[in-house]
Amino acid sequence: MKRHIVILIIILLAGLCVRWGAVSYICGPPVKSYPTMDEMNYRELAINILDYRTFAAWTEGFYTTSTRAPVYPVIIASAYSLSGNRTF
Repeated sequence: MKRHIVILIIILLAGLCVRWGAVSYICGPPVKSYPTMDEMNYRELAINILDYRTFAAWTEGFYTTSTRAPVYPVIIASAYSLSGNRTF
């Protein structure tokens, strides 16, 4: 009987440690992230929409006009235009 209680306490402590680790990771300082190729391409499309009124960008060495769906770059371009800031 005593062995079952010890095993139960070990399982509960392990669960507590896992929960504590997950909460400290979620509530901790933000992880440093760098823009991905997709994000850079969307930003470039948005800036080209604002500056040159064209839905095209240089992607992997080629000037392309149909690499992405147009909705997300237009939303980014709208946010840039409304805020007057192109850094977010």
